Amino acid sequence: MEKNKTYTICPDDNVLAQFIEGTLSEKDEDLVLLHLDHCPTCYNIVRAALESELEEVVTGSEQGTPGDESIEILNYHAAGNNDNGQQHHHTNKCKYCKKDYTCAVKVQQLVLAEFDIKIPEKELLEEARQEGWYVEGKGMLLEHVGKTLNKHGIETNRIIDTTLQELELACKAGSKVIVAVDSGELWSDSPEEQKREEQEDLIEEIPDHVVLVVGVEKEGETIVGISIQDPVVFEGIKTVASDVFMDAWQDSDFFMLKALRKS
Repeated sequence: MEKNKTYTICPDDNVLAQFIEGTLSEKDEDLVLLHLDHCPTCYNIVRAALESELEEVVTGSEQGTPGDESIEILNYHAAGNNDNGQQHHHTNKCKYCKKDYTCAVKVQQLVLAEFDIKIPEKELLEEARQEGWYVEGKGMLLEHVGKTLNKHGIETNRIIDTTLQELELACKAGSKVIVAVDSGELWSDSPEEQKREEQEDLIEEIPDHVVLVVGVEKEGETIVGISIQDPVVFEGIKTVASDVFMDAWQDSDFFMLKALRKS
């Protein structure tokens, strides 16, 4: 390690193995991450190893005991593809939806209620199944999020590469704002979970969850917090630091869906 602290040449196999296992010091891990940004050879080695690990998790989860709520199934769920047309059906699990993957339905139900349209979740879920928007045990692709709202008279506008300022303006204008995020990056609080999220992003940045943004908190002119409703994870509203939110949001290319009632 001492000979190669800047990693201008490739780290040896032992260092890469320790990086994959998560046993490097924080300083050395940062150096490897910096090297991976500029070395496709090492990046591909690490990516292949992490993909293999994640595939083992998928296989193990799918063979788990029915009803075991600790199992985290990898699935395409709420945000299974970005607007660049790429579809993902194998690595983007929502760590909080468990087996039903209904966050997209639950969040749209919240939005409908904001417009005084009260429909039971069971009804919305069955409707989404019949329309082909929701697949049992898999969830709803991002391209279908908003269609439930449209069916019940709510206009939607889908945007990518959104900024925090545009998010703030949408909230101030009275729009109901749904965003796609990486659930683990948004809600994980243990160092081990955060490390795993960083490793997963080396393979691919994939959103797996949708939440409702209800406002922003500012200090002077700076946005410091994002207020969120997430009916899968908690009741009410929570505010997360803007940098944490941005890390989770960027995995969807900063996707935002604005909802307004048709005039």
